[in-house]
Amino acid sequence: VSAASVSVAMEVVPLTSEPAAADDATKSSGNVELATQKEVWGWYSFDWANSPYFQVYLGPIAMIFMKWLAEGYAGKHALGAEQGGGFPVATYAYEFEQALAAGGNATNVTNATNFGNTTNATATGLLTIPGLGITPGSYPPIVQLVTTVVQISVLLTFSAFGDFGGRRKQLLIALTWVGSIFVMLNIFCFSSSMWWLAGLLRVCSGCCFALCGVYYNSYLPMLAAAHYTTESLEGQELEDKILEVADDMSGKGMMVGYSGGVALLIISGAILWFMECDSGEECSEFSTFFWPAFCIFLVGVWWLVFAQITFLRLKTRPGPEFPKGANPLTLGWIQTFQTAKYIFSRRHTLLFMISFFIYSDAYNAVCTVAPLIMEDELEVKMVGAVINAFLGAIASLAGVFLFLKIQSCFSVSGKGMIIMMLILFACVSLAGGCGIIQAVPGGFYLVLGPALLMLGAIQSYTRSLYASFVPRGQLSAMFAFFAITDKGSNVIGPMVIAIVNNITGCYRGVFWYLLFAFGFAAFLLYFVDAEQGMRDAGKILGEVPEEENDSTEDEIGPSSSGE
Repeated sequence: VSAASVSVAMEVVPLTSEPAAADDATKSSGNVELATQKEVWGWYSFDWANSPYFQVYLGPIAMIFMKWLAEGYAGKHALGAEQGGGFPVATYAYEFEQALAAGGNATNVTNATNFGNTTNATATGLLTIPGLGITPGSYPPIVQLVTTVVQISVLLTFSAFGDFGGRRKQLLIALTWVGSIFVMLNIFCFSSSMWWLAGLLRVCSGCCFALCGVYYNSYLPMLAAAHYTTESLEGQELEDKILEVADDMSGKGMMVGYSGGVALLIISGAILWFMECDSGEECSEFSTFFWPAFCIFLVGVWWLVFAQITFLRLKTRPGPEFPKGANPLTLGWIQTFQTAKYIFSRRHTLLFMISFFIYSDAYNAVCTVAPLIMEDELEVKMVGAVINAFLGAIASLAGVFLFLKIQSCFSVSGKGMIIMMLILFACVSLAGGCGIIQAVPGGFYLVLGPALLMLGAIQSYTRSLYASFVPRGQLSAMFAFFAITDKGSNVIGPMVIAIVNNITGCYRGVFWYLLFAFGFAAFLLYFVDAEQGMRDAGKILGEVPEEENDSTEDEIGPSSSGE
């Protein structure tokens, strides 16, 4: 991802009205075409368009939806039912258990003799998907794992087009069309026999979404440099103004995207509230699966329709030519390897990155497992998951301001704030592992509420601390590596979730992994010397020697790899 796209954009910047000097006409300064406010708002519109992909589709719906489809398919197969089905989806697990009790076929059940009670959670935990031998509850995290691996490969291969050449806008348009169509195709997943299609569409749309993010974010430094407010500035004043504009645009873009996601969350919640099949009814497959699929379909429509505003207003703005002799498809891989070499030569930066790799995977695992626990342990319906996602989004944003206030009141360093939050994460993981979610009324909110409250804050403090370790002139390459590390770490958590559910039929054991991950990450971070890391980057107590700066510049180079 381009460096400016990963700026700490958690501050809320007041919107300003368009100045009289900026109109809809195209203006230019030298060879650079000035970016009017109309074009800038066109850029913001893409955040509004694609943010629901994460906040609506991936957040509350995708995991539960894929689990339901897999449960329905496995349940029908175990009962010997035809693929068209004759059993209400909501009772598959119970019917299957009764069939076992009556001496039915148990070839597709693991540990069939371990049935202890007649709850749906117990029964579904022991079903397996025919041909794969995995539980339905482990299917969503496995899809997440595959998506992550494929995304990293795609990003490293194609992200260089975000920094170089003139195909940025073309690729953004093409990938938006393809990605949104992949999302809309979920409308056909109204039968449990389509469980495989839901997973495939998640992988394909996720790759398109990630690349769209790279090409969209690569516009930010260009728009900031060509912003209409920089027209008459020169020298250091111009450089300072560009940085100010980039931060301002990043903050506004985040808030516009956040608003778009919340808007569609509300719409989806209203649809499910009125249309989702009530638990007291005999729900057919169609009535169970269609309305969640329809909400996913709306995410694709929303993405495609509102992105047209961006495509109409955003100019092509080609970047520099690809380096001579460089292969565009291997450039991202080479630059990432070169950046890794630099980081491995800096002890405290490396120690920080190892710690970040561990706790990034852990808090991403929290986001993955939370909706699955809601559905599996609390038997929350899809509308409940959407409502909780809305509350979680509000809590995450509020947490940023809460922890900033705590830091201000107690004068705690950024590193200290991260360690404090990691310890709190470890505490709530311990509570989850001890069964508080199941044993205490409201236990889900007692355990995962504080985790969601800290989510936005720990990401903000992490980016800020990492930025202090970045050498001058290497912001793009270093933050590209940061983004790849964040994305790449999200393979261990889904694997643990899948293994735990496949063995135990529930998700409680995941919290013991989270306890270890958060605790060990805090332990490693304690030994990171932030001042020495800044000194290594030449930011305090003198600069890095000139020859070291020169070699660093040659090794790393600009990049926009990552998500």
